[in-house]
Amino acid sequence: MTRAISNRRILAAAGLIAAALLLVGAAWGFAGRGASGGFAPIRDVTTSITHPPRFVKIAISPGADGPVPDRGRADMAGLPDDLKWRMWHVEAYGRLHAIALPLSERAAFDRALALVASRGWQIALADPKGHIEASAPTGLFSSPDAVAIDIHKSTVSDAMIVDMRSVSPGPGGDGGRNAARIRAFLADMKTTAA
Repeated sequence: MTRAISNRRILAAAGLIAAALLLVGAAWGFAGRGASGGFAPIRDVTTSITHPPRFVKIAISPGADGPVPDRGRADMAGLPDDLKWRMWHVEAYGRLHAIALPLSERAAFDRALALVASRGWQIALADPKGHIEASAPTGLFSSPDAVAIDIHKSTVSDAMIVDMRSVSPGPGGDGGRNAARIRAFLADMKTTAA
């Protein structure tokens, strides 16, 4: 009798955990989805589509997202890949922006570098003038994603601006992974700056 009750409790707990995971997965799934209902078919995500952080040390192939599919959308038919990438990026990640921190350049750089290291990313370049590049592991059999972070003084205040870019290798989209990485990193930058 006691064993039957114990088994029922285990099954009930497993059911609750499964339901919670489904809810979290569904909520995460809405971020980065385009008008087509699926994730944007891009794998190069940034806080600045006009001036994304550049990769100096880590080799990123030109046109990292090319060819960018239009998924049958008439508004993208015949457009060059860079314009399709911009359209997908704005649609899926239009709210992804750089952050401003009330820190000195060195303090912002040190904080970013410490966060990169704490995540276990392999640092490829750490320029105290405000540029960091790292490889972020993605799984046992996957190539790492490339991350670039730029830190520069605001043109309108004393704040430091933190821009970030994350790029996955290979064809196809990233399933929202790069945007999630950027959001989490910038949220931690804000939290530790407070």
